[in-house]
Amino acid sequence: MRDSESAPEYFLKMKELCSSGKIEDAALMYYVIKGTNDRQENKTILYGCKNLFEFKEKLKVYEVIKSDYAKSKAVFDKTKARYDSNPRFNSFDKLKLKQVHDDKFNSKNESANKVKSSGGFERMKYINFDSRKSKFCFNCGDPNHISRFCVHKDKGFKCFECGTFGHKDSECDKTKSKPEVATLDVKFKPRLDNKVTIEDISVNSLIDTGSQATLLRKSVFDKLNMCKLYPLNLSLSGFGKCKVNPLGYFKGNIKIDDFKCNADIYVVENNVMSYDVIVGMNVLMQGETVINEDGIVIKEKFQRIEEVDSLSVLPIDVTPNEVELNIGPDVPNIFKDKVQQSILNYVPHKTKTTNVELNILVKSNEPISHQPHRLPFSEKKIVQTQVAEWLEQGIVEPCSSEYSSPVVIVRKKNGTPRVCIDYRKLNKVVVKDRFPLPLIEDILDRLQGSRVFSTIDLKNAFFHVDVNKDSRKYTSFVTHEGQYQFLKVPFGLCNSPAVFQRYINTIFRPLINDGIVLPYLDDIIILSSSFEEGIERAERVLSIASEYGLEINFNKSHFLKKRIEFLGHVVEDGKIFPSTLKTKAVLNFPEPANLKQIHSFLGLTGYFRKFIPKYSTIARPLSDLLKKDRKFKFGGEERISFNQLKLMLAEKPVLRIYNPNYETELHTDASLEGYGAILMQKSPDDKNFHPTYYMSKKTTDAEKKYSSYELEALAVIEAVKKFRVYLLGTPFKIVTDCSALEKTMQKKDLVTRVARWALLLEEFDYVIEHRSGTRMTHVDALIVVSDSMQTEIIRNAHEKGHTGVKYTEKHLQDYYYIPKLRQKVEKIISNCVHCILINQKRGKKEGLLHPLQKEDTPLHTYHIDHLGPLESTNKNYKYVLAIIDAFTKFVWIYPTKSTTSAEVIAKLEIQKAVFGSPFQIISDRGTAFTSGDFADYCAKEEIKHHAITTGLPRANGQIERINQTIISVLSKLSLENPNKWYKFTNELQQTINSTYQRSIDTTPFELLFGTKMNTGGLDKLKEMVEAEFQANFEAQREELRKHAKQQIFKIQEENRKTYNLRRREPKPYRVGDLVAIKRTQFGPNLKLKPKYFGPYSIMRTKGGNTYDVIKEGNHEGPNFTTT
Repeated sequence: MRDSESAPEYFLKMKELCSSGKIEDAALMYYVIKGTNDRQENKTILYGCKNLFEFKEKLKVYEVIKSDYAKSKAVFDKTKARYDSNPRFNSFDKLKLKQVHDDKFNSKNESANKVKSSGGFERMKYINFDSRKSKFCFNCGDPNHISRFCVHKDKGFKCFECGTFGHKDSECDKTKSKPEVATLDVKFKPRLDNKVTIEDISVNSLIDTGSQATLLRKSVFDKLNMCKLYPLNLSLSGFGKCKVNPLGYFKGNIKIDDFKCNADIYVVENNVMSYDVIVGMNVLMQGETVINEDGIVIKEKFQRIEEVDSLSVLPIDVTPNEVELNIGPDVPNIFKDKVQQSILNYVPHKTKTTNVELNILVKSNEPISHQPHRLPFSEKKIVQTQVAEWLEQGIVEPCSSEYSSPVVIVRKKNGTPRVCIDYRKLNKVVVKDRFPLPLIEDILDRLQGSRVFSTIDLKNAFFHVDVNKDSRKYTSFVTHEGQYQFLKVPFGLCNSPAVFQRYINTIFRPLINDGIVLPYLDDIIILSSSFEEGIERAERVLSIASEYGLEINFNKSHFLKKRIEFLGHVVEDGKIFPSTLKTKAVLNFPEPANLKQIHSFLGLTGYFRKFIPKYSTIARPLSDLLKKDRKFKFGGEERISFNQLKLMLAEKPVLRIYNPNYETELHTDASLEGYGAILMQKSPDDKNFHPTYYMSKKTTDAEKKYSSYELEALAVIEAVKKFRVYLLGTPFKIVTDCSALEKTMQKKDLVTRVARWALLLEEFDYVIEHRSGTRMTHVDALIVVSDSMQTEIIRNAHEKGHTGVKYTEKHLQDYYYIPKLRQKVEKIISNCVHCILINQKRGKKEGLLHPLQKEDTPLHTYHIDHLGPLESTNKNYKYVLAIIDAFTKFVWIYPTKSTTSAEVIAKLEIQKAVFGSPFQIISDRGTAFTSGDFADYCAKEEIKHHAITTGLPRANGQIERINQTIISVLSKLSLENPNKWYKFTNELQQTINSTYQRSIDTTPFELLFGTKMNTGGLDKLKEMVEAEFQANFEAQREELRKHAKQQIFKIQEENRKTYNLRRREPKPYRVGDLVAIKRTQFGPNLKLKPKYFGPYSIMRTKGGNTYDVIKEGNHEGPNFTTT
């Protein structure tokens, strides 16, 4: 506990520290008490707690006692100072020093009261005693006299470290010459000094869970004659960040109680520690470690430890950084443990070196220099920190070279900054190192036969290689603080990859020759056929890497995996896939807008061209854009090519790894657009042929003039040249669908060009087999597009002129083979938005007649509509409001000045005064009937309003037929005075209501009132109404109504059957479907307008084939309507 911390604060800190493991409350309380800096008698109050709550309460009480003690001690110190300044009280002189002095000369002092250091000094714990009863000399330490009577006064202070006079302990050279690493010798209550045996020699030990390494004193190591000490170049950091340079290390057998293991043991000088051995976590991690009140118990892993109130120690990572072990999920635990132990024991000792170093030659003696870039203050700090780290690690050194390159800050993929050197100018004059990097295809080919892989990623790979002393000046770089040059190979220099590849090949040369290791720069892949072989080979590689001091990034390394990602490819079970990250980059690539983006896309997809059948033919529209003097235009063909390449990679193509022992066939095909080939091999597992490689090329303008058999021969020649490394020395079969090619190769006299090609085939062991096109569909697929692109091709062909089914089908048949082409063309054209909006519909129209259900009660349902505008009258009448009772067919005709809802409501109020309000009103969607005022009126009068579908006047058929009658009769009556038509509306209404109607088999008036209308004068209307209520007419009225209802149903059924003969069942739609709605208004200027509006989206289904729709996009038509 720190002096500035209170006991409760220290408790919370320890509790948080212990939260990472399963630390029991008793153990936590024990360590808090032990870590509290105070006299034991003061801490007695803290013992005996049963839980943490009680412990926290006692800590508060303890803090109060401690505070009181501090106050009393301050009074004591003040009093003591007064005594020290008074000569009369010299016997009380220097109380605290007296304690230390007594300790130095008391050989029988209890070791439990000591704290030893590597310097040899000892400090007593505070002991309460009466100073007046103890006398000794503070000068010489003699207990027989005090300092004032000392005969050695003139010699000065005596050093109790070396025994001489003239200096104090703290100034002693003997103390300064010893290491500054201190180890605690305090004996805690738990037993930490287990019985430890190293190579059959018993030693006293300290179990230290905070130490990463196991340390052994040199005197003990000298007794182990059988052990070899390996030198190493590293330092160990101890308590207080003090550093100790070990003499070396050896692999030894350690036995702790009943636990045995083998581990690296580091040998240090005897004066570094007081114990013979400090057992660290590299040993403890190999067993199951448990801490309890009796001490530490270590047993074999997976063995159940039955201890009561015990504390398990979680495995602590002893590698330099936090390591996440990437081990295959199906690896048995025994192999996982071996991998884990190999990683934990890995130390880059660098006991061996190579003669590979970076030598830089320049083409010109003129120095390349560049002023440092101006950097923001935040980036200056980043550069300063990085350079300081390089200086400390011995990677760079200050210099005064005539060469200099600037520093730049580059952001990594995760956004973190990286300090780089801009060597672009220097790279232009450097003589290139031509040491070859391995070909990726060769590396992938060598993976055949392997099923278990491990990959090792090196940390700061280039920094493992030294720069030749004479070449260091060229690597110089400048910052805002100064000039430096590299001692290790820097990143960004053009020759860095080549020299590092030479370096790594030199280190692993024997394993490369044996086919165990495949290095590619800082990525190293270890091949094996089983887990047993994989762990054995991984240990060999790690051993060699350790000898050469290779620093490994274990977080990015993988061990014993059956599926690995290597150089942009995924390898598993003898198969190769494109990397998910690479294909994701292709799929997310935006549609190119310029030539640079075309270059980027073709470069990205070209990396995987061996996975894509007929890549050149598919990519031709894009590659043609790169031709000189070609205007950039990204149209339909380019878009098809772009999307098809993306989709073919999205389908996760698979290739088998080539095996020279398998039966091999080369399948080829050609066309005017290009030619391609598939290298196939027969798998012994399923006895089927599988592709191992795709090859394709587009034809040149000259090659397009070749005959068909010449193109087929060209495809064979180019394929053989491409796959020469696989086919030479191996018998194989050339399979083609061109019968002329097989016969041509058997002729003696050949065309010059074909004869030259035939000579190229002489070095191969092959036979040619002809197969019909129906058996070569897999090769024909090289020339046509994949199934996933058929829709895009058909749509593109149709949209060139929005041609019909027959023409579109004929056009596609000339270029492509698409199964069930007719069906697919019909489906795509039927969904073409432009054709839906423009073309007239053929055949029967959709929608059957569904008559409204009529109540057998008069005045229940009104059909209502406006008619007009008509000739304006002197009273400004322009419209007619017509109302018809659905059951009796009784009609009311009102001349109106406008079509507003106010006038409609006013006329309905007139109706109401005589007949009351109806229960239901049916109207169109005119503004008068869709307004808020009309809705409010209907709600107030409890009228159900039904608005018919737009463009479907037959839904309000009764009022439409009456409108026709009204127009016809008014036109005739007002022929001489067209502007006085309103004077005839009453007469017309009377005539319609007194006229026989077939649908009700009587007149509307008679059906409504039960009597015939007296047409002699309108004054008779009142008498008719009164007669309605006369009892002697009720029976007759009911009979008439019943007969009328039957007649209405009969006529409706006849109309329905007749109407439906010309109609068909409508297609049902669901919410979210896209539809087009018919234009209902046409005129002289609308003939070229689309017959339909759209697209619209179905919002709601309302029954009766009626839907609410909303506009999608910005086009002509209403925003919202019902149809």
